[in-house]
Amino acid sequence: MSIVQDKEGAFLRLWYPVAHAGAGVMMEPGALCWFELATTDPESAGAFYRSVLQVDIDRDENVAEFPYWVLKVDNQMVGGIIQIGEDWGPVPPNWGVYFGVNEVDVIAGKAKDLGGGVIVEPRDLMEFARFAVLTDREGAVFTVIRLNDW
Repeated sequence: MSIVQDKEGAFLRLWYPVAHAGAGVMMEPGALCWFELATTDPESAGAFYRSVLQVDIDRDENVAEFPYWVLKVDNQMVGGIIQIGEDWGPVPPNWGVYFGVNEVDVIAGKAKDLGGGVIVEPRDLMEFARFAVLTDREGAVFTVIRLNDW
């Protein structure tokens, strides 16, 4: 295991599974769905991660609202890179994790009820998904998402 930091300041934990296989299920409710880097310089970060992780990174031309890059492993999309907007406020470059859920609004409410918080209220992401950015009671940030094709 190792922790690395890219030039923009985002930290990433690297891990080689040895005897523990890791996530056996992805891209469904109750499982990990996506990894996303929010950064100040997507081009530089993309070059870094392309080299370090040996992943393919391509500009997603289907996203017209803002520049977005997709990370692929064996031609399967596993994550993305988005530029931190000025309207985001003082957000440092960071990697985020998305967990699949069936009901984003219900989970956001439950997070509040359990002492967590909501950073980004539930909202639709184009016609693709519904998501919310939450915190747990200790302040750890994570995102929940419901993909519309579930």
